[in-house]
Amino acid sequence: MRSPPPPGDTVAARSNEGVRMVEDVVQFSIAKRTLADETWLVSVTGELDLYTSPQLREELVELPEEGTWLVVDLLGVTFLDSAGLSLLTTAARRLRYGGGGVCLVLVDPSIERVLRITGLDRYFHVRATVAEALERAAARA
Repeated sequence: MRSPPPPGDTVAARSNEGVRMVEDVVQFSIAKRTLADETWLVSVTGELDLYTSPQLREELVELPEEGTWLVVDLLGVTFLDSAGLSLLTTAARRLRYGGGGVCLVLVDPSIERVLRITGLDRYFHVRATVAEALERAAARA
């Protein structure tokens, strides 16, 4: 399996006319900060998929497991595939084991639908705003 292109990279595509350059700009960013009481806020922008989820994984594995609550702001996410869902589920399982949890912030109906179809809407705490998610994390229950 070939590795994905780095974000912002230009890749070559083959066609019947030979090789042509195709601009494949992946807009993706992550912002992470710690808040009081072992709560972390991670804001993700762009597509969270097979190509970008390794970048988020690197950020999440650094989080302490014991009692950590993670608020993942997905308001800027335009696409979420199974790799992104798997990553979020793995993070939630790891943090729950340590007595913490994960709260997702999202309003995109397509992402909400995926969570509902997969039953993950019952697995994650889902809120519409970061403030609501931070309140949920502060409740610690």
